[in-house]
Amino acid sequence: MPPTTNVRPLSQATFALCSYWQDVEKLYLDSVGTLHANVLDRPRTARRMFKKASVLTRPASAREDAPLRRSGHRIGRCLFPVARHVSRLTPSKSDVRRKLADFFAILLGWLIMLTSGGCASTSSIPPWFEAFERIPIKTVTINGQRMAYLDVGQGPPVLLIHGFGGSMWQWEHQQTVLSAMFRVITPDLVGAGLSDKPEIDYRPDELLTFLVGFMDALQITNAAVVGNSMGAGLAIGLALDYPTRVSTLVLIAGFPAHVMDHLSSPTLRRAIETNAPAWLVSLGNWLFGWSMTEAILREFIYDPALITPAVLDRSNRNRQRPGLFRPLLTIGKNLPIWEEHFAPRIGKLTQRTLIVWGEEDRVFPIEAGETLNQTITGSTLIRVPRAGHIPQWERPDLVNSELLSFLRS
Repeated sequence: MPPTTNVRPLSQATFALCSYWQDVEKLYLDSVGTLHANVLDRPRTARRMFKKASVLTRPASAREDAPLRRSGHRIGRCLFPVARHVSRLTPSKSDVRRKLADFFAILLGWLIMLTSGGCASTSSIPPWFEAFERIPIKTVTINGQRMAYLDVGQGPPVLLIHGFGGSMWQWEHQQTVLSAMFRVITPDLVGAGLSDKPEIDYRPDELLTFLVGFMDALQITNAAVVGNSMGAGLAIGLALDYPTRVSTLVLIAGFPAHVMDHLSSPTLRRAIETNAPAWLVSLGNWLFGWSMTEAILREFIYDPALITPAVLDRSNRNRQRPGLFRPLLTIGKNLPIWEEHFAPRIGKLTQRTLIVWGEEDRVFPIEAGETLNQTITGSTLIRVPRAGHIPQWERPDLVNSELLSFLRS
């Protein structure tokens, strides 16, 4: 069974590890060979991180495995003098070799601590039985890249666009309800989910080109477009640059102007602002993926009871797909382009617009939705109680009712 952990220190530790590696790279590339002062404090910082993480990762209800956890902590700390000793025995006493030894000591110590952090002694019973509905996944090639999508129902087309780091599963509770009256198309965007992840710039205009090409390939001249989070930002861009392709607009938890001013998620902010290379982020995800996934879901979803083992497993498998992190990091770096070219024009939207926002959104607080509502003339704001950043998934009973009412009118 998965470890029961306090995920915040592990998430912080992973980013600290990325930062430490950047110092190693900086040291290696320094032609003068100067040891940067901020590197010297990293081992001490990492040791403190070990101590904090080893204390906070224990399950609240089970303390029987404390000796194992303490052993993992001691082993991790002992790796530092071992690494120092190895570096002294090597023919080259370069600072780079010592820093690399420290880096891999930290890496191994965290791995030992994580594996000895153990399972709870008793398993909990989930509040729901999660039934799986089989919907055929289709593919289409756009600009040489394969896009995966769902296409169910008949009637006026409704296009559902997922958010940053998400995939089509965010719309699982809309498929049956909406497809009774509409043709529901749910793509995995290029760079996400099951779709290809090419080496492109992932600029907003580039993503819109793929989206329009996708609509053309499916012979959709215009559609009701529903976007969640970053998907709402793409929906806004589509409505502004290709207004004839969007009949009506639904914006769920996104996308406000001045994004970083509204963003309150620490994990998402670190992911956007990090300078760590994609390969290192992928390594951290491979080692600590389960804990990092749970940390993100706890910021996105208000009700923790919804974060069941099945949901965690599916989310983690999605994050383990090859090539995922380069598009994510690139899209984050391209936010200024969206701010410059689309955010100033939000008030010029002419499509009938519904805004849906979770009252407990910890990514973009409800105030961001109220600001968006004031900016878009004639828009309607629906506040969803006891819901976070993915209200259509967390409270489908309320959101589906509002979607059907809006799309049918």
